[in-house]
Amino acid sequence: MKNTSILAFCILAISLLASCSKSDSVLNENLIGFSPETDKENVNRILQIRGSYRSNQNLPRKSSPISIGPLTYNPSVPYIIRQRPKTENDTIEIGNETQAFIPIKLSNVDYGQFFKPVTVYFKVTGAQGVWKIPFERDISQIAGSISLAVPALVREGGFRVTLCTELACVYQGYDSIRVITDTVNAFLTIRPPLPCNSTYEGGAGLTIRKVNLGDKAGKVKVRFKTYGINDRMEIRQGGKYLASTCPTIPDNTAYPRCSEDFCFIITGGEWREYEFDFDPSKGPFVEIIVLGWCGNPDTTWVIDIDCPK
Repeated sequence: MKNTSILAFCILAISLLASCSKSDSVLNENLIGFSPETDKENVNRILQIRGSYRSNQNLPRKSSPISIGPLTYNPSVPYIIRQRPKTENDTIEIGNETQAFIPIKLSNVDYGQFFKPVTVYFKVTGAQGVWKIPFERDISQIAGSISLAVPALVREGGFRVTLCTELACVYQGYDSIRVITDTVNAFLTIRPPLPCNSTYEGGAGLTIRKVNLGDKAGKVKVRFKTYGINDRMEIRQGGKYLASTCPTIPDNTAYPRCSEDFCFIITGGEWREYEFDFDPSKGPFVEIIVLGWCGNPDTTWVIDIDCPK
């Protein structure tokens, strides 16, 4: 029993050191394998995020409309997968220890070209503390992503997150002004890795599943089926994209975006097959990333992945 307790403590210590949480966040060893539904506070503290964690803080309040010279600016509205009513959640599914790039975009209205996102404030809904994350803008300057991973310490389940963004004014003479947007919600579902020779399905939102292909090199076939609504798929290993429904495989810094309509396909209920070379020296796992059509919550898709041959 004593050796078991020592081993449990070591596993917990390694998990905490690997995360970006505050160094003074200490979990009890009986929380190994805790549930995200019931222990939101500890989930919030050990998420692996490229940012800083601030305990016992709330999300900042939305700014009121602000006058800048002759202009009146209403802070833009952020959204994740698609613009939806504030009361609804976007859905994101990821695997334990899978790095997910959650896309965030801002509506560009009411002189929004003079305000650029600089910071994301992020928290697990119902928990204390807030993550402050640098906003990684893409070429559009009003869209970007945040990088998020959930340690294996967190069991299968789900939790809601809430975020807002801070915008900096770039209008001449007003560059010291900062405004806060409204909040947006998403529901994150955590899933364990799948074995190869698996079939699974999903719908609207962003789904990132980790698949264990083992230690045998070879060619792997993946079949992707959509129905009457366009969906998008990528396969990635170690951050490198191996296959895609896009006409060309995305570069290593890309992440699925709703704006890239040309990457979404309809197969009409038939399978479309993709193939890639699997190298086990880079690890046993690949990630399959699917972005269900952003404008229709009724979309459905199916994936079937073989073992290396």
